[in-house]
Amino acid sequence: MHDSSLVSALLGLLGISQIPVISEYGLGGSSNQVAVGEGAWQAFNATLSGRLEHSTSASGPCAMTANLLMNVTSPSSQGKKMVEARSTQDVVDTIRFVKETGVPLVTENLQSEYCASPVSNAVALWFRRMNKVEFVPKFTPERCGIPSSPAISFQPSAGLGHIYTVADKNKVTVVGGSLPPLFGGEGKILADATSVLAPTFGSMIDNIVEMEVVTPDGEIRTVNSCLESDLWFALRGGGSAFGVVTRVTVRAHPKVTLQTFSVKFKPSQAHSREILTLAARYAIQWGKEGWGGRFGPTEVVLTTPSLSKEEAWHSMAPLLTLVSNMGDDVKENSMTTHHGFMDFVKFYASQHIPPPGADYALSSRLVNEPVFMSKHGKEDLIKAIMTASTYLESWAVSLSVPYGIQPMEETSITPAFYDSPWIVYFSESITPTMTRKEQLLKYSTVGKAANYLRFITPGSGTYYAQADRSDPGYTQSFWGKNYNRLQEIKKARYPEELAVR
Repeated sequence: MHDSSLVSALLGLLGISQIPVISEYGLGGSSNQVAVGEGAWQAFNATLSGRLEHSTSASGPCAMTANLLMNVTSPSSQGKKMVEARSTQDVVDTIRFVKETGVPLVTENLQSEYCASPVSNAVALWFRRMNKVEFVPKFTPERCGIPSSPAISFQPSAGLGHIYTVADKNKVTVVGGSLPPLFGGEGKILADATSVLAPTFGSMIDNIVEMEVVTPDGEIRTVNSCLESDLWFALRGGGSAFGVVTRVTVRAHPKVTLQTFSVKFKPSQAHSREILTLAARYAIQWGKEGWGGRFGPTEVVLTTPSLSKEEAWHSMAPLLTLVSNMGDDVKENSMTTHHGFMDFVKFYASQHIPPPGADYALSSRLVNEPVFMSKHGKEDLIKAIMTASTYLESWAVSLSVPYGIQPMEETSITPAFYDSPWIVYFSESITPTMTRKEQLLKYSTVGKAANYLRFITPGSGTYYAQADRSDPGYTQSFWGKNYNRLQEIKKARYPEELAVR
């Protein structure tokens, strides 16, 4: 959920009143209403060959979905005009128009995001048509004198399912999330360090080799380790706050075979405590063996491309023994070999895609290695999660982090990602019928749970797309020591203000 308070925190990275912001949440800055003459809109429309569309037009995107999307009403989209971007030049023209007129800009991948967005009197870039995916057998980053290697290049609205299909067809593997409806190019991949493959190949961010970006000055820039070094650092972890990304090229690894352990069981406090205790004992070992995935009150799903079938059985033996002692409480139990990452994603997604309209209040915390190095650290961690489980709807522990990975190049995500075997999530469901007060109570509940973990993990951090909206130390949690450098880059590169929000 893109809550306004979290958005404000992210925009705070850039000094809201002075520095332009571009992100998946929109451009941040002045909230003043901007009056633009019809002539300016007509000229802009001509630049786009007549493809500027009003949000409330009969043929517009919101007209098709107003009766299908939960709580989408006409006031939420009043006054917005939309550019259905088909090329990088459309993005350039839109940003230049925004800069010249002061009209707010928002960027969207999903039709539902565009229609439900509360921002009015704005122009929206909608990337539905920019969804190309290409396998490049021999890719060399521009102006880099390094050997070529296989890569996958894709545009902002390329779904992960599409990306993985192209990769699988060409017998390669791309690091990414396990729910293919997610989009790869704009926003998520620039801020996300999580993947079941991260313990083996590094994070999604670590595997980016080049980007095409339209920066707030309206220029198209190629960004890689040899060009635009400050943007190269900032974009990989600072999210899309430093430009609108129109193409991402990522490293393609050889096709992998994954060993997957999956079990479902009836929830109970006893089972939760037993699994937490065992998993905490083996957290460091499992991280080094490449196990990614997650576990919670009703299931365990762990997978690794780093072990043979026999090695995986040996590694999971303590957990298999624990599960066997659950007796009739076990509903499903399997150890499966998946031939390719796409094979695993199909298995995982078939059981975990959230229902339409699902939304959640979330908080999360990376649990760094020192916690697992002492008996008291592990006991405090288990107590924190078990205490939260008594009043929360749900919790989960993810091993899908680049723990122990030494990134080839520095990124701007919090360094805690590379020192943390776990990331713990707390969640409460949000429904459209809830009052604002009821929703705030949900956020307060997950924030309270995160406070326990913050206390026992000083100096750690979190993944900001699934963070506590009330995190008192969000700059440290999201970026750690990189926060000051990100601010310096923003001020040095784009000190002018855009009237945006």
